Amino acid sequence: MNTPPIHQSGAPSNLCRAEVAIAVLAVVGLAYLVQLARPLHLEPDSVCYILTAEGAVQGSGFDCPSCVHARCPIGYPAGYPAILAMLIKANMAGARTFVLVNLTFLAMGLISTFGILRLGFGFERRAALWLCSMFLLSFPVFKYSAVPLSEYAFFGLASTAVYLVTRAVRTEARWAAWLASAILLSFIAMGVRTIGIALIPALGWCMIGRLGGMRSIKALATQNRRVTVVVSAALVMLALSVGWAVLRSDYVTGDLPSRLADAGLVSMLLQTWNYRLAEWGQLAANVPVARVPAFFRVLLPGIGAIAFGVWVVAIWVRRRDLGPADIFLLAYVGIMLVWPYSDTRFWLPVEPLFLGSLGSVSTRLGRLSKLRFLMVSYCLLFGAAGVVGHAFNTRRALLGRSFALEFRDDYLGPAYRAAWGLPQAAPRLAVDSTAVRLILQYERRYGSIQGR
Repeated sequence: MNTPPIHQSGAPSNLCRAEVAIAVLAVVGLAYLVQLARPLHLEPDSVCYILTAEGAVQGSGFDCPSCVHARCPIGYPAGYPAILAMLIKANMAGARTFVLVNLTFLAMGLISTFGILRLGFGFERRAALWLCSMFLLSFPVFKYSAVPLSEYAFFGLASTAVYLVTRAVRTEARWAAWLASAILLSFIAMGVRTIGIALIPALGWCMIGRLGGMRSIKALATQNRRVTVVVSAALVMLALSVGWAVLRSDYVTGDLPSRLADAGLVSMLLQTWNYRLAEWGQLAANVPVARVPAFFRVLLPGIGAIAFGVWVVAIWVRRRDLGPADIFLLAYVGIMLVWPYSDTRFWLPVEPLFLGSLGSVSTRLGRLSKLRFLMVSYCLLFGAAGVVGHAFNTRRALLGRSFALEFRDDYLGPAYRAAWGLPQAAPRLAVDSTAVRLILQYERRYGSIQGR
């Protein structure tokens, strides 16, 4: 497998355009810093993560079932709760530090994504910058950037691992060091999200892929047996860890059998695939389902089917140039096709790779004027929707005490209003005292006098 050609036009104006791309990326990225002013933003999963972290600090381990909170049905991997536990232990846990952790990993993943787009997909610098800007304007990315969730930590770690293994595949020098670093980060990424097992095929691709990995292994074995033993042992440990994590997961031990018993395999898969189509439709339109008119929502699965079909075609066109990023994405999609839950944020860690796949093929076909017009038009519409959504999300970050009124659900809405001394929208709704306690403890700027 040869290094893919860098897509470039060679015009002198490219420098100016690259500078414009850098400026746009900087403006979009800096807008994320406004989220540091956002009041503590919890989601149901955030409550579980924080409770798990608190339990670890108190010495009860990272098992989510040990939480006293009734809304913790899933045992999360220990990686992200461990980060929160360190913040709690250092007395640094709070709204701003939760956001700062997310933004740090987001920046880490974005830098790695730029490298993947350049080295793995062959984009010139300007195109890679524009794709990074599109990613930052994607609504799942900015929507949850201030929420204590594991997606950002996983994105940063997994993207860096994919970049390192891409370096190991695309370069001859020090490939073993790049691979060893990728294996280490893959271990850590799996500790944050179990779906990190999708990194394993990418690592295997590096070892036995189309770059003649077996010849490199054989040469290395004859030249440096110590390095060979270390890398081989690391891969064996990684494979064993994957098996242990999958077999131990609540999905395999409890949730999957119960769902199969209730609905059967066919019904479960059909519902799961409908979830995926609706999610892909939202991602392609760059708008969450809650923000679109009811008549348009029925179109989202169809839009998702078109988007998925275009990506399949893109993968087929790229079949001779597939690299670790493509293999990771394929494995990730394969796992998600049997994951019976629905949320667009599941796709956040791999959305730049979708953009890379589609963009690389679009560049090859860009000589067709009609297709180029469609591509440019779509990117402009995607970006416009992202700018509007990003502005709305930024406005929410500056609401202060009124932020509590943004929660219209029956779980966190009453908890926020009770914690901040605001009137309840529906007085008969139950108030979760655990959620109230977390809001008062980790966001002390707006707590009610009664709550204090």
